[in-house]
Amino acid sequence: MSGYSGLKKGFNNMERQPLLELLRLIIIAFFIALVINLLRVLAFDNLRTNAENNLISQIEQFFTHDNNSSNDIAIYEEQSTQPIRLNNETDSDVIGIPVEPMKDFSGMTRDDILELRTEAVRTSPIHWIDGYLPNLQIFRIENRLPWITARITCFGGYNDGNMNAGIGVSNASVGILNPELLLYVSVPPFNFSKYGYSCSEEDYMLPYKITYDKNTKTISAYIKFHSLKEKHIDTIYLHDANANDLGFHYAAVDSMYNIKENAFTSNTHSINGYYTHGYACGLPGGCNNLAPPQPYYKVEIKDLPAEFNMKLWKENPFGNINKTADINYRMVFE
Repeated sequence: MSGYSGLKKGFNNMERQPLLELLRLIIIAFFIALVINLLRVLAFDNLRTNAENNLISQIEQFFTHDNNSSNDIAIYEEQSTQPIRLNNETDSDVIGIPVEPMKDFSGMTRDDILELRTEAVRTSPIHWIDGYLPNLQIFRIENRLPWITARITCFGGYNDGNMNAGIGVSNASVGILNPELLLYVSVPPFNFSKYGYSCSEEDYMLPYKITYDKNTKTISAYIKFHSLKEKHIDTIYLHDANANDLGFHYAAVDSMYNIKENAFTSNTHSINGYYTHGYACGLPGGCNNLAPPQPYYKVEIKDLPAEFNMKLWKENPFGNINKTADINYRMVFE
């Protein structure tokens, strides 16, 4: 029995040894894999930390670095206040348009004035109409008549028998010589002389700057309005003869800022302005001027700065203000 028991015990030991050896190898392999993964994690964290540090350094350098100045904070503020540009807009999309000064048309022939108009349209940076010629249904003017002047309108009023109504730069010359001003301010008869105010050229509201954004087809006209605001003027009237001559027949305000809501801002308007001979100036034989009266273009300015944006169409939008405009027109009062 003792021989059999010893033989059986020997066989049992021989069976256990391969199992123990296999278990030992499995444990060693597990620890080796664990160590390798740990080393990989440590190496990745180190690379990630270096990458993050490099990125942060580049960002800080972008916002603060300037080769010519040590005022890093000021540089950052200047960059951060630049306007956000949309639709791939760049500075090259916006062009400046020279503003032609007002001119005295009184005594000039109709042909001479129409020649000035034709030259202004054809040399405009904005392409308007191929082979443009003034529309004679819009330019119903007479030869060598006085034109109502801006100063008389502003300072003395023109319908009180003032015999100087045609002396000085002509009110309507603003639009005739600047076709980009699709709607422009027709100087109202402020009659400042009755209130003890003087009348400066700034009160004629000729824009000091005109730009055109080729990307958005937007004309912007900038007008200094402080002088009039100080004289308690907050209401002006526009005229649309320019837009009419260039083939635009409908207009509507798309957005506004510091402009009072009224019929001007709430409705779509048919464009019907023109230049004609009339007797509102009070002079014998009459004067050339704008017509007809357009009270629906009443702009009431609440505060400065103020602005409105208009859409203009050649075809009737039938009240659909969201219809894409043929051109956009913006007036800014500062």
